[in-house]
Amino acid sequence: MELTMSLIIKISLITLFSISSMAHAADVITPSKITKDEVAGKIFERPGMITEESGALDVRTMLSSDRKFDTGMYKAGASRFEITEPYGVDEFMYFIKGSV
Repeated sequence: MELTMSLIIKISLITLFSISSMAHAADVITPSKITKDEVAGKIFERPGMITEESGALDVRTMLSSDRKFDTGMYKAGASRFEITEPYGVDEFMYFIKGSV
């Protein structure tokens, strides 16, 4: 009887942990994928594409519900920016063509 009760408790704890882990996994935010054709430029044909005043093209592929994380692609010609104040956000850029 003692062995059976111990086994039931272990199975219950494992089940509870598994359910808890699955619920947490549903909350994980992952970037959306961009296909090879989209990376080559097809992404800028999407209906949500924004043309900025400077002529730059901007496409958002994902925005988190709290609006603190987004992914996408940006295309712009040569430009120069002077940053004189703290930028205010962390940003990761992967250059397909060109440089900073």
